[in-house]
Amino acid sequence: MSIIDVTRAQPAELQPFEPPPEPLLSMRGVSKAFGSGATRNEVLTNINLNIREGEFLAVVGFSGSGKTTFTKLLAGLESPDSGQITMDGQPINGPSSER
Repeated sequence: MSIIDVTRAQPAELQPFEPPPEPLLSMRGVSKAFGSGATRNEVLTNINLNIREGEFLAVVGFSGSGKTTFTKLLAGLESPDSGQITMDGQPINGPSSER
């Protein structure tokens, strides 16, 4: 048996760490409920989400699972009961043509 060609592995070149870009859209501790007392319906509870430029989001779920409420919150058509929603670091406080 003979070895014809042997190559020595080269160590990988280290790349500098680059932190991920800031989120374009962010939700922190967002909750939304409808009704009060015994009829109170918690639709969304403590949602945390970051969406960066170039990312896509698909919202899927059963009927009544909160998809429309979630979308209305992102559009500024509804306000969360708690938590904060920001776009480019600025709070979303109502509808805007930028979203």
